[in-house]
Amino acid sequence: MRRNIATTTRNLLWPALILVPGSLQASPLWICDGGQSEIHWLPETETVQVRLRDSESLSRIRASLDQEACAENYYSPTHDLICLKKELAGNAHWQDESLIIDDLKRWNFGTQLQFLAGQYRPSLEPTADGWVVHLRNAAMANSKTLIQWDNGPITLRSCKVETPYPKARVRIQVLGDQYVQGTRVSSPLPNVTVYAGDWHAGHKLGETDNEGMVSLDLEVGSTAVSVMKLTSSHSALWSEPQFLDVTPRLDTVTRLHLAPITVRLSTPIQVPYGKAVYITGEGDYLGHWQVATRLTAWADGRWELLKNLPVGASYKLLVADWTDQSTLGLNGQEAAWEMGPNHQIPPLSNYYEVVIEANPRFP
Repeated sequence: MRRNIATTTRNLLWPALILVPGSLQASPLWICDGGQSEIHWLPETETVQVRLRDSESLSRIRASLDQEACAENYYSPTHDLICLKKELAGNAHWQDESLIIDDLKRWNFGTQLQFLAGQYRPSLEPTADGWVVHLRNAAMANSKTLIQWDNGPITLRSCKVETPYPKARVRIQVLGDQYVQGTRVSSPLPNVTVYAGDWHAGHKLGETDNEGMVSLDLEVGSTAVSVMKLTSSHSALWSEPQFLDVTPRLDTVTRLHLAPITVRLSTPIQVPYGKAVYITGEGDYLGHWQVATRLTAWADGRWELLKNLPVGASYKLLVADWTDQSTLGLNGQEAAWEMGPNHQIPPLSNYYEVVIEANPRFP
């Protein structure tokens, strides 16, 4: 049975956290290879550090530093090669016969760690054999030639949890939106389930109360959450995974705005080859009249939009050049706008969705 599902725009979740006292741990989070490798949480920088002591792995890394990474200089008449040594960057350094890798930030419930700044990209990610460290680098050989290399993967095997990740209390409020005379009006949405990561995976964290609120203990770092609620046997209210930076903050509330009504808009309009039908309108959901969303083209000539939108939001259809992207920026973009006054998303027309049959007129 098909379910109609809603989408939300980006940047609707704002981090708002309260730290659980005494939750930050200085001891290793993971110990691998019988103590030859350690993964540490650094609370003062909110990053993760990997310490490698295994002599075989360290020998491989040292050997890689004697090699060169080369790239053909296409801006030279002779297309000569430019080669650079496979150096390590500043956040990886040797100390007491160990390699220390700093500034790794945690993502997506411990499934990946990656350095966020600069050209150097060490990462730590899980595989079937264990956690694998990659030491990637990139450098400009001249003003136009980029050389990239990998100093090789290191697998951390037999990893054991030494201490759990520190956690912080997060308060989330889920709100349903509608528009009244051009103003967004939000109401709490009760009985909405909050999930870790993508809700399809089914990792439930909690459910909102009558005020649309839920309090969760989430691991410190960058954590993804999504929400979902069945609104009928044919439809659901849901959001894409949204990342929260779970860090020590004041006790405030993270608000997630959703449109609880599913809208099915279709139009039989015929457009020239290379053109497409778009919709834009007020608010985050419809692009603030600056960004348009492309409707889906069907074989029978119809164009259709299936999306959760707030009741009362104003919108218009337009025709512009086809783009493979689902959205189109309208600043400087030539487009034919439909004639007449703006439309508004009407109230629910049946028990699970709003159906709009549009017949726009264009100049």
